[in-house]
Parts: sequence; C-alpha cells; structure tokens
Amino acid sequence: SPSSPLLLLAPELTLLISDEREEHSSDCHQLAECLSDAILHSLTINITKNDIEGGLSKLAALANSNHAAARATRELCIRSLSPAYDPSSGGLTYKYSGGRWVVQKEPEDPPEVVLAAKEVKANLFKAITSLKSVESVFWVPCRKDSEWAQLAVQDSFKEMPGLRRFGVMITDLKIPLPITLNGLQEISVEGSCQQDVEGIYENIAKIIATSPQLTSVDIGCSWDYGRPIGQHQSLHQLFKYLPCNSVPLQLRRLSLTDFLVRLDNVTLPHLSHLTSLVLHDIEDPFFPSPYLFEHESPEVIAEKKRYGLDAGCVRLEEIDIDNASPSLAGYLSSYSGMKRLRLSPRNFYDGHSSDEVARHFFAKSLRSHCCSLQDLQIDAIFEGLWCFGEHNLAALVKCENLHSLSMAVISSEIQNDSDSVENVAPGDSDTIKQLLDTVVTYMPLMSKVGIQAANLESLRDATCGNPAMRHYARVGSKIAGSVNNYVAPSSCLRLPSLAICSNRTTLDEVVVPKDIMEPNQPLRYAKITLDRCG
Repeated sequence: SPSSPLLLLAPELTLLISDEREEHSSDCHQLAECLSDAILHSLTINITKNDIEGGLSKLAALANSNHAAARATRELCIRSLSPAYDPSSGGLTYKYSGGRWVVQKEPEDPPEVVLAAKEVKANLFKAITSLKSVESVFWVPCRKDSEWAQLAVQDSFKEMPGLRRFGVMITDLKIPLPITLNGLQEISVEGSCQQDVEGIYENIAKIIATSPQLTSVDIGCSWDYGRPIGQHQSLHQLFKYLPCNSVPLQLRRLSLTDFLVRLDNVTLPHLSHLTSLVLHDIEDPFFPSPYLFEHESPEVIAEKKRYGLDAGCVRLEEIDIDNASPSLAGYLSSYSGMKRLRLSPRNFYDGHSSDEVARHFFAKSLRSHCCSLQDLQIDAIFEGLWCFGEHNLAALVKCENLHSLSMAVISSEIQNDSDSVENVAPGDSDTIKQLLDTVVTYMPLMSKVGIQAANLESLRDATCGNPAMRHYARVGSKIAGSVNNYVAPSSCLRLPSLAICSNRTTLDEVVVPKDIMEPNQPLRYAKITLDRCG
C-alpha cells in the first residue's frame, strides 16, 4: 500500500523485517505441528442442547478435510449426536393415568433444533471420516440419537484402516452392533439392553472371528438382573465363528460379566497367553446355578475342578473374580508371579466351607505370590477367616512389595476407647492397630490401605437387611475411632492413604519429614473427610 509505513524505512530495514517475518512464520508452523500431536491426540464429538453452537462448529471444522486433527487425532470419543439431547434431563417422564404409568409424550423440537439436526446430518459422516489416523474409538450412543446418525457412525468405521481399539455402550444403541470392524486388537462392549440380545452376541462373535490380532476382550453387558439368560451368552459362543484349523487367538486380557464360562479344549487354546482375567457373575453352562442349592455334590465339585485353570496352560498376573472356589485356590498354589489379585468370596453357603478355603488360600496360595504381589483386595462378605487377623498375619507380612491392600476386619476384634471396660478382655489388642502396624512395618512400598466391614455370620440367612445395615454403621464407627486414635511406630516416616469402606470415611495420606517432626511425636492420621468409597 502507498501509505504503508514500511515504505518510509530504509530498504535494508525493510528486507530485515521481511526475513524476520518469514522466520517467525516457519517457527509458528513447526510449533503448531508439535502442539497438534499433543492437543488433538484425543477428540470428542458431543452435540447437545446445552452447546449446539459449539458442537456444530466443531463438526463443520472437521468436515473440512484440511485440518491438523486428520493427522494428529488417535483417540475418538463419540457421544450425543442430537442437538435435542439435554444432559441435565432425567430422561423419560411418566404419568399415572387410567390405573397405570404411561410415558408422557415429549414436546416437539423447536425450529433451531430441527435446523441444527440437518446440519449434523450434512457433516457427521464427513467429519468422522476426515480423521484418518484414529486408532481408538469409544462410542456412547444417547437416547435422543436418530437412527440415521448411528448408521452414519457405523459406516464411518469402514474408513478407519488404522482402528485397533473399539468400545461401545449398547444401552441406547438403535442399530445392530457394527460387524465391519476388521483387524481389532481390543474390543469392549458394555451396558444393558432388553432387545436383540442374541443378535448382539452374534455380532460380537463375528467381530472376534475377523480380528485374529485380538488381545483384549471386555464384555460387561447385563440382562435379567445380572444372570446369564441363554447359551448365546457364553464364552464358547464368542469363539464359534473361528475356523477349527485357524491359529488360536493370543488374548492377553479377558473380562466377562454375566456369562456362562467353561474352560476346556475349545476355549483354553485362545487363553494360553492370558495375563489378566476378570470374571463377575459367572456360571458353568453345564451345571445349574450353585445359588439354587444348599450344597453341591462331590461329583459336581470334581467335575468343576477338571475344567478349572491350569498353571501349565495359563499363568495369570492379574485376577479379579467374585468366586473363591477350591479349584481357584489350588490354581494359585501351583505357580508364582501374580501381581494383582482381587477376590470376593461370595460363593459359600456357610462359614465352615468359606473358612476351609480361606485357610488354604493364606497357607499356600498367597505364599506362592508373596514376592511379586503388588495389589491385594479381598472383599469378604461375612466375618471369618477371609478377614484380617492373627490367623493370616504370618502370610501377609511376607508380601513386602504390596502397594495396595484392602481387607475386611472382624468386628469383635476392634478394641478402642469407645468400648466399655467390661467388653474388653485382658490382653486384647485392636485389630485395626495390628493391621496398620503390619503395613508400616513390613510393607515399605504401601501407598493405599482399605479397611472394610463384613456382615455377621449369624446374618447369613437373614431375610431383612435392617440388622446388617445397623451392623455396618456400628462397625464403621468403631473402625474410624480406632484409626483416629492410631499412633504409628516412631520409626515410621509416612502413613499410606486409608479408606474405610463402611461409613464412607476416607483419611488422607500423612507425610511429615522427620527433620521437622517434634521429638517423640510419631505420625497419626490427622484429617477425616466423608467420601463415596467402596
């Protein structure tokens, strides 16, 4: 421009300024390249009534293929695709009419929402398919999503050649589970649904059959109050489309909830590389549910042992299971190297059988892994030998590499100032103090401790929950009292964080450098806050 101030400068200065601007432009371009990988690594598409403009602008920008996210985005999360969806809404509303509850008709969408939906329809497929480097997708369909929107998402997966990890929440999925997902390494399916249950498992099996590189399967679907409802909801069915002569899968992680599971010559070959196993609400497809009978016959127990885990085939490093069976205890005793173990022994009908397995677990199973174990959680349902106490102290002190420990305690062994003198026997020690002393003395790597309350054995067959609720409240208060009065040994420099999973109390970690501690003032827990733990 003739009026530009640059023309008034000497030509040498003008050239220097021009060179400087080019250099700055190059630096900015390089900086943008570096930052885009970090900032755009994870991307979320979420269009809601609360932020229609923001959701639409992001979608429009992505629909333009000339953007950094096309190269930088590796993880994609897809949530609401409806501008009519209000996250703060409680969902469907009901009205009592004519002697029954009926769903109230939802109001029609306003014009601005209708226009926004058209814009979503125009840009959604182009926006998702523009992300050429996506490796991981987590999809959470919403109740207000249109079927065409979910179909567009499904079709976009065909344009993701690098997709390796796929997770979906099926609760509000209105279309069949996508089966055009080839070459996956990890699949996760969660949620609950009352429609086309068999079709969902059929499609999961087809996805597995077309993903020979699969290393992780996580299926946490539930129907019918958490009970398996048919043979299609079984581990055998997941593998049914794999050719008989094909190379077995090399699964490293398997997590199943509400499933029929039997480990035999059909399923075990696919689990030979397994290191992590999570099984919740599992039944054997060839035996009736054990919860229907007071006792299992010796023949059934022997048959289940035949189809249990074998350390010669599978050496697990992580186990999370809500069934502490004798066969599991035997399996754990047969090898070493476990790192994380969570047990919930809720498969017993009486205290005697429960204590028998617990005795074997602490005497043999736990000792096999004392050098490698880093995380131990035992969620005892009823008070007994699964709880912390003198009976398992010798086994626990050998677990010197633990980072996290969570166990229940026996209420009658909690002794603190709140107990009356006549209720405390001479020489009785407080089990809470004993547990914490054990942790700070023998477990130098410990960072988190959980103390739980368990139900009374006398309430195992109770038909009313009120006595148990009163028991948990009373025990929680006693635990909190003991922890509040706890004084660590003088040699202790740090207390781990501690959670009391009964009365929702969490005690913060206390760290006091030794050089600023007052003489003869050992550490103690100093702050108590209410929390939603356990």
